[in-house]
Amino acid sequence: MSAASSKAPTPSTSISKMRVEDLFGYLTYTIPQAETDTVGYARLMILYGDNGSGKTTILTLLFSLLSPVSGRGEKTYVARTPFRLFEVLFDSGLKVTVRKTKGLVGPYTIRFEHPNSEPKIFEVEPDQTVAVKRTPKAIKLLAYLATLGISMYFLPDDRNVRISTEAEGDGDVDEVVVEEEDYVTSTRRVSVRSPDRRTESHHLQLDSVLAKLSSWFRSHAFLGSSAGEENATNIYLNVVENLAQWAAGTPGTGQDQLIIRLERLETRIDRFTRFGLITPFPAKKFIELFCSAQTATKYTIGTIIEPYINGIEARLNALDQVRDLIRTYVETINEFLSGKTIDFSLQLGVLVAGREGGKLDPNLLSSGEKQLILLLSNTILARESAAIFLIDEPELSLNIKWQRSLVEALLRCSEGSKIQFVLASHSLELITQHRRNAVQLISASGIPRGPNA
Repeated sequence: MSAASSKAPTPSTSISKMRVEDLFGYLTYTIPQAETDTVGYARLMILYGDNGSGKTTILTLLFSLLSPVSGRGEKTYVARTPFRLFEVLFDSGLKVTVRKTKGLVGPYTIRFEHPNSEPKIFEVEPDQTVAVKRTPKAIKLLAYLATLGISMYFLPDDRNVRISTEAEGDGDVDEVVVEEEDYVTSTRRVSVRSPDRRTESHHLQLDSVLAKLSSWFRSHAFLGSSAGEENATNIYLNVVENLAQWAAGTPGTGQDQLIIRLERLETRIDRFTRFGLITPFPAKKFIELFCSAQTATKYTIGTIIEPYINGIEARLNALDQVRDLIRTYVETINEFLSGKTIDFSLQLGVLVAGREGGKLDPNLLSSGEKQLILLLSNTILARESAAIFLIDEPELSLNIKWQRSLVEALLRCSEGSKIQFVLASHSLELITQHRRNAVQLISASGIPRGPNA
């Protein structure tokens, strides 16, 4: 094996191209259509087309193909979905090609090609019921997928979140197939699910996602606070150093500058106390005592209080990122809501309040309000666990005004992360707002039509 082929694969953070041939037996797509049309999709790609054009199926294939998790019906979904070839190209240069080997349904091969590396090929052989079992070959495929670093977060139209790093199933059989509505073929409707998986409508209860989000905010606030506390352990050393400098006739911060720092610190801390991330700072009391002291005493106070200010500033610096993220989440959602507000406190978590300020049960919100909160909450949660966030019909239950602003809200809540959104949408409002990122599914043979059209 060459040195190049032994290196760990470069993590793939976004999809640049896809191709599917003979989806459902008659649809062939290149996404995007133009060979040079690759600019602008690193953060957002929107798939749109007629009903039955396969948008949902393409998203589900993406997740099912690249997920390294067993027990959720994913590799069987690939086997059961009728197509001849499915190819995905990532910005890292990784190309994943799935090719059916016996018709459009059943066995398939997966080929992984990295720049400057030998290709890896895996064969997937379902049983007579076209279910993929936990064979040694299947286990090797899953193990290899886990090394690629392709993290995905999938929000289908039933809003049961699926994460490519979270296992949900056990047992000898990796996949379970049931006849039920999911995607349309020319002959039947097929759904693939874990036997233990609970299904719901897209009008989900919000308690779970808001509890997860509250926990996420708290854990990151704790990490930031701990980082600040670690920096603050140098306070006493700085006090001694300042005293030594003062004794040598070279005091640090001047009196006027010290007062300015105290005033700025009070203003800055107010932005953190709003969310309970830090306790209020009595800057006015410090300034009052400092100004009333004798001149010689002021130097002593200054040498002691300056390291204390440094320590607080270090803690605020460490908390800046989570504070900005909480503020973005809260303010973005509140731009949509009317007569209600959402807020966060470290002690109480994410809260919804009514017009008079009283706490509201989030499950009593309208379907559109719940959809909005669900989408933006999951965007925050996906920041660390996902590079590719797949959303089927993000416009569900949203009014036209909200549809126009939705993608900007998603991008705002993912700012600073490496999330790429891949959306399947019917919304003209959403698509026209982001034409540059929209890709129409037009089959190579023309506008998608049924096999007997």
